[in-house]
Amino acid sequence: MSLFFIDALFYSSFSINESWFWLCSTSTYSLSLAMAILGFTLLLSKQLSLRKYVLLAISFAYVGGSSGSLALMVMLFLAILVLYLFFHVGSRQYLKQLWPAYFIAFLAVGIAFIILYNGKGNELRSQFFQKITVPEVLFLTIKKTGIIFLKRIPSVLVYVVLFAIAMQYYLVRRPVPEKKSSTLIRIIYLTLAFSMLVFLHQLSITYKIQDVAAYGSLLPISLYSLVYFTLVFYVLFRSGIFNKSFKKVLFMLCFVSIAGLNSYHLIAQQIKLTKYSREYTERINYLISHRHQQSPLIVFPLPDSGWLKSAEISSEPSYFANRYLKAGLQLKSDVFIVTTPATDIAP
Repeated sequence: MSLFFIDALFYSSFSINESWFWLCSTSTYSLSLAMAILGFTLLLSKQLSLRKYVLLAISFAYVGGSSGSLALMVMLFLAILVLYLFFHVGSRQYLKQLWPAYFIAFLAVGIAFIILYNGKGNELRSQFFQKITVPEVLFLTIKKTGIIFLKRIPSVLVYVVLFAIAMQYYLVRRPVPEKKSSTLIRIIYLTLAFSMLVFLHQLSITYKIQDVAAYGSLLPISLYSLVYFTLVFYVLFRSGIFNKSFKKVLFMLCFVSIAGLNSYHLIAQQIKLTKYSREYTERINYLISHRHQQSPLIVFPLPDSGWLKSAEISSEPSYFANRYLKAGLQLKSDVFIVTTPATDIAP
């Protein structure tokens, strides 16, 4: 089930190469999301040992110190969870037993977030953005949230729905017939909660960078989308509106499609990456062999890198990737790409 969930989140990502195969994004966003899931898993367990308390603190501290937007959402989730357990009569005893765990979790993520927010990097980055008022932040957040709903989520909607339906095979064992109005109300509540999560996630980013979140930092929204559609289909399947034969055929189609999807991409990515890695190696070898050349070094563009984050440079020698490549290989001259044939070009 864990592998199936990871597979679902992988395909639900808005940019697979940036979210899963770019070092900066992986350590900042992907791993912080994994640590948040681990932290909440420990938090919801009935018994915690000293080792689990330490792991709990490390998990939430990592979240707070690596991803500011996710840290804020985690603190919000913790607050809501505590309030729910406090006002839910049957859960007060559970909260009384595990309040130290919630305190440690909130303290760890809170302190780490404060350190991250007041770090030198954030201070330097804030110099590139203008100060804006609260109304302007809210207006921009609404605008950028609209972009997420109209452009980002539709780009992965087919994959999200496919895996959300397949998950019902594990979640819905027996339908519980209910009124259509009750089913509709539950879906409306889920939609409102999902919309609020996306808005709040974008709000924390808009306040800082005044723009829509980068693909890597949108990985939590991919998770929210996957959970949202899974719960929507759970409500629909559990209500009994689909008969047994239809569900059986639907599940079979979903699992066959997922198997085909994985098989296709396994082969397609292998072909793309083999060609990309070969030509990238040839480029590096060519540049090293011409390291002392005084005239500009000209190379052809690299092929499609598939899901791997491409190391392509620009046609402008002043572009940062070009400059770092020049410095890293200790080249005497500038290097850039061209799309038309020229002399002295890497094979």
